[in-house]
Amino acid sequence: MILLTTPFNPGDLDTGTYERVRIISFNLDSVGKRLSLTCQYGNYVNEVWVAGIAPQQHFYIFNLPDGYDGEGELIPANPAYDDMIAQFPAEGETIYQGAARELYQWLLDNEHFAGTIVT
Repeated sequence: MILLTTPFNPGDLDTGTYERVRIISFNLDSVGKRLSLTCQYGNYVNEVWVAGIAPQQHFYIFNLPDGYDGEGELIPANPAYDDMIAQFPAEGETIYQGAARELYQWLLDNEHFAGTIVT
């Protein structure tokens, strides 16, 4: 999970302030070469996850083929799915541990959240 650098306050939607984000679902489509994940804000209270009321956020990771911008300039392919799958599992970890490690890092690297990965 991610310990946020700045706690998230959803404003009028919810009176809570949340210090953490965790992945609550993950789907791997090896045929379509897509990863999807759903994240949720929340806190731990007495070692129990208390989910925020704020909407869940969904993210998708997939390969993009070569393309062209509006001016005819080549946009090189982005093998995001292939790159991530190649990273897990590392020696000594399960596929789920490897997926969690890489997905949390991807969320931070792509600036979807700011914080630190914690267990």
